[in-house]
Amino acid sequence: MKKIILLAVTLLFVFATTAVAQNESVKNEPGYFNFAEFGEYNENDLMTEVHLGPHLLKLAAKATEKNEEGIGDVISGLKLIKVEVYRVGKEQSEVTERMEKMNDKLNDSGWERIVMSKDDGNRVFVFIKTKDDIIVGLVVTAYESPDLDDEGQAVYVNIVGDIDLEKIGELSSKFDIPNLDKVKDSNHQGNHND
Repeated sequence: MKKIILLAVTLLFVFATTAVAQNESVKNEPGYFNFAEFGEYNENDLMTEVHLGPHLLKLAAKATEKNEEGIGDVISGLKLIKVEVYRVGKEQSEVTERMEKMNDKLNDSGWERIVMSKDDGNRVFVFIKTKDDIIVGLVVTAYESPDLDDEGQAVYVNIVGDIDLEKIGELSSKFDIPNLDKVKDSNHQGNHND
């Protein structure tokens, strides 16, 4: 029994060390973007967090390829899916200022903006990073202003890896990633929303 427990602990340690190393290596990928560089939100305001690194994405690709044709192929080329959704009260100017700084950094770092939508206080920005004519990164920043019934939301998405914009909408439904429909729409329209 002690040998089994020791083996289980050893395997858990190896798995955890490998997962941490893989997640750290993703930070060196050209499609990675560090949202935390622009300030932290209050942990109590975090509504949704999805963080799928290389190891979990490989497992997800294998699990879905049998049941959902095509989605396994979309996931298999990815190295990171990171989604953070925060509850936002009346600090709209602080959030929009933070997003403008992110947008400036993305522009200055060689990212291409493919969507900009500003409507009734709501904002959505979508950027892609390419390398050798392949999309290797996607960033979505979005702000939904509060209304009478609901609080506002700030949404941050970073997808790293080989990305097919035609199939990106499938990730939206699979992992409940907000605002990816804007990417799909922009790809078909071939223009920016101003």
